[in-house]
Amino acid sequence: MITFFILTITLLLLFRNKETLVLSKERCDFLKALFPFLIIIGHCAFFKKCVFFDDIRWSGPYIVAIFFFISGYGLQYKYRHNQMNIEYLKNKTKKILLPIMLPLTVYALLSCNGWESFMHICKTAISHGNLILPYSWFVIIILFLYFSYFLIRRHLKNEIHFCIVYCIFLLVLTMSFYRLGWDSSSFVSNIAFLLGIVYYENENTLLIYINKWGGGGVKLFLVMIMGCISLSYINNLSLFHGFALVAVPFYTMAFIGIFSTIYVCFSKVIKLLKQYSYDIYLTQGIAFSILSFFELNDWCFMILSLILSLILGIVSQKLTLSIQNR
Repeated sequence: MITFFILTITLLLLFRNKETLVLSKERCDFLKALFPFLIIIGHCAFFKKCVFFDDIRWSGPYIVAIFFFISGYGLQYKYRHNQMNIEYLKNKTKKILLPIMLPLTVYALLSCNGWESFMHICKTAISHGNLILPYSWFVIIILFLYFSYFLIRRHLKNEIHFCIVYCIFLLVLTMSFYRLGWDSSSFVSNIAFLLGIVYYENENTLLIYINKWGGGGVKLFLVMIMGCISLSYINNLSLFHGFALVAVPFYTMAFIGIFSTIYVCFSKVIKLLKQYSYDIYLTQGIAFSILSFFELNDWCFMILSLILSLILGIVSQKLTLSIQNR
C-alpha cells in the first residue's frame, strides 16, 4: 500500500496541474495501461517471499476499486449519451469473454495431465470464483456489474432510486460471495463501481467546490486520507477483518480527487500498453506457471513475469483477432 501511495504522490509532485480536470477517456486509459503491471507485481507475492511484493499485493483491492470506479463512470456516460442498450451490452460481453478463451485453454493444457487433474483444477477454480484461469474472478465480477446495471437501469430511471437499489444489490452480492467462501478480492472493491456512477452525475459540481474551497487544502486532506489508509498496512496486515470494505470507498474517492489535479501525458507507449492491458492481465497466470519451473531470485522473477505477461498478452490478442476474422 505504501508503495502505491508513494507512486501517486510522486505523480502529483511531478505533474500537478493548477486546475482540476474531468475524468476523460484518455486519463482513464492512462490508469488502465499501468494498473495490470502493478497487479502482476502484487501477485508475485504468491510465489516469492518479498516485502515489496507483499506491499503491492495489499494495494490490489484498491487498484481494482479504482478500475471499477472508472467502469461505473464510463457506463454512466454511455447511459447519459443514450448509448447504453442491449447491442452495447452484447458487444461489451463479447469483448470481455472472447480474449479469455485462448489463455484459459493454454493454461488448462499446461496445468493438466489427465481428466482427474482437470476436474481438480475446475473444483479449485469454482471454490475461488475463477474460470479455471488464475485471477479470472475479475471477469465474473465485471460481467455481474455490467448486467446488473443494465437490468436495474431498465426499470429505474430515477437516479436516487437506482443508486439505493444498486447499493442493496451490491450488499447482497458481497454477502453471497462471502458465504460461498470466495476470496475477498471478489467483493471488497465492488462498491467503487457505484461510486463511479454517482461521481459522474456530480463531477462538475464537485470540481467547482474543490476550486472554490481552495485546491491546496482539499488536496492535502485527500493526501492525508490516502496516507492514513496506506500506513495502516505498514506491517502488511489490515487493521481488522473486513477493513478494506470500509477503507476502499474513502481511498478510491481520495485517489480520484488527487488524480483530477494531475496532468498525464498519453504517449505512444501508454497507448500501446492500454491496447493490450486486458490481455496482459489474463495471461499473467500462464507466465507465473512457466516461470515457477525455474529457480529465480525475487527481482528476476518479477521482471520476467512482467515481460512474459506483456509478450503473451500481445500474442494472445493477435491470435484471438486472427481467429475471429477468419
